[in-house]
Amino acid sequence: MPTDTLAPVEFDRQTFQATVVKTLPTIQLQGIFAVRNEDYNTVPLPNDAVYDSSGRNLTLLSYSGRASYGVSPAVAVFVGALYDQGFRPRENNENEDAQGVNIAGGVNFDLTRLARGEVAFGYLYQSYSTPDTPSDAGFAFSANFQYFPTQLTTVSITGSRQAAPSSVAGSPGGISLSGGVTVDHELLRNLIISAGGTAGQVQYRNFFINGESIPVSRTDVGYGGTVGATYLMNRLVSVDLNYSYTGFTSTDALRRSYSSNRLSLTLRLTR
Repeated sequence: MPTDTLAPVEFDRQTFQATVVKTLPTIQLQGIFAVRNEDYNTVPLPNDAVYDSSGRNLTLLSYSGRASYGVSPAVAVFVGALYDQGFRPRENNENEDAQGVNIAGGVNFDLTRLARGEVAFGYLYQSYSTPDTPSDAGFAFSANFQYFPTQLTTVSITGSRQAAPSSVAGSPGGISLSGGVTVDHELLRNLIISAGGTAGQVQYRNFFINGESIPVSRTDVGYGGTVGATYLMNRLVSVDLNYSYTGFTSTDALRRSYSSNRLSLTLRLTR
């Protein structure tokens, strides 16, 4: 990757997902197939040169299934499995492909007026096609909680550890660890305010370049926060005003880092 591009690297992303759900009196079966494709554009360099970023192109396929059993009206246990495949060409015609599985089980609960959510624990394994690149294996989890301290306030907590497709040149993938907290409060009957923060990192798998014995490693760390408000004009129309901050640092040789500030105003129509 060049060290001094004159503009950010832009890319086009296409996604598709199909979900099938079968619900029985105490059992629910679910299957999901998803595709994500990313095509990276060229980027200008100094001295009127151009860098071809197509080596970062990625096609990701995932197949997942899940079976849930209702222990009670408020509690269900489940087991699930996910298989994914990542396809990525390299500039020297050697692919940086990855494939892996994630097997997990957990519980889904809905405690009226107090909390609801889902937590799962399991095992992940991810292998890579690049030569001399060790596989990733170990603990996996995902969590999504909503806690209601009052009838007007909701606290949402999320977290996960899972395999991550590569988004950097030269790496076939890695492991991501992330978490976040958001608080929503109904200040008025038609005004909801919110604030939240997120943090996470991706540890990209070591790999060897051109047969060299020195591995290249990289850990990307991200963090951010948001504040916003939603004004309900009526049952059909609402307006969202949000501000978000994102910071990013990397431990690669160039110590890349950046931050962004975003202000958005959204008009929502609901029928």
